[in-house]
Amino acid sequence: MRPPPVPVPQPAHAGSAEVTVISCFAEAAPASLENHRHYAFAHGYRHCWIDMSSGPRGPQLQALHRYECLLAALDAAAENHLVLLLTENAAVVWPVALSRLMEGRDRLLVATSPDCVQHNVQVWRNTPAARACVRGLAAQCRLGGEAFVSESQLLDAVPALPWYETIDGVYAVMPAGPNVDPRWSVVPAFAISLDAAMHSPPELGIVPRFRDALFGHINHCQLRGEALFDAAALPGDIAPMPERSTFQPGHRVALVTLYTPDIACYGRIAEDSFRRYCERHGYTLYVHRDMPQEVGLPGTGNWLKPWLLHAYLAHHEWV
Repeated sequence: MRPPPVPVPQPAHAGSAEVTVISCFAEAAPASLENHRHYAFAHGYRHCWIDMSSGPRGPQLQALHRYECLLAALDAAAENHLVLLLTENAAVVWPVALSRLMEGRDRLLVATSPDCVQHNVQVWRNTPAARACVRGLAAQCRLGGEAFVSESQLLDAVPALPWYETIDGVYAVMPAGPNVDPRWSVVPAFAISLDAAMHSPPELGIVPRFRDALFGHINHCQLRGEALFDAAALPGDIAPMPERSTFQPGHRVALVTLYTPDIACYGRIAEDSFRRYCERHGYTLYVHRDMPQEVGLPGTGNWLKPWLLHAYLAHHEWV
């Protein structure tokens, strides 16, 4: 099914200035900042960027900085004013008005897994109870108190909405990452949150290059009203080719690649790149365009790397 285009926000409406969007960044993230600014501008919301990149790197003090900034914004705002707090690891995908998500709510936090309340997207309504809650969160981040484990654990005490529950037909925040199915690209999801705990392995952390590429793609689609991850942008008229090919045989160094027919639209792009590289350096290239039948084993191509290496090392010094 082809994903629907990302909706383009409508012009700002009356009363929309009763929202403040805060981008609180621990590191430089140009694509994230562009995303947040575009959302705020489209709805006429006030936008504030807080650059923490030259400050402390520890998660405890960064969390303290965030909640002190949030508390200051609430203290300076009128009653019932909404504050959307975003980190560099959050992006708005379906830019609906914040009032649609906050009808009858004083705060909106979303748990992206049973044991993880994400902190990258938070919405708070300026009420005495909300200010007291944020003041308590900031107090728990100060040095000299109880041991600080993580910001997610800090937020465990605040009621959170499971990510799979919708508000007026919209998912408030959905998890995202290089190994997470981007279901948010085909359903109405207000925002996505990158979290290292959702990655495999978690030690990878948040890779800035991945974040900028992903959020940059979202920004591109929003500005042009195009569909996210639109497969139509890839070549579709793939001419039939043999199940395997060998280019420039007999060299001491060889490259081997395998892709299956279902991903031929971009497997062919990679194949062309590898071929140019081998032509430039005088290497042999082996291309498998489907699973080798002689292996006689079920499974995907990912599991055939040892088999392919063993098959071709007998004929080359390096593979």
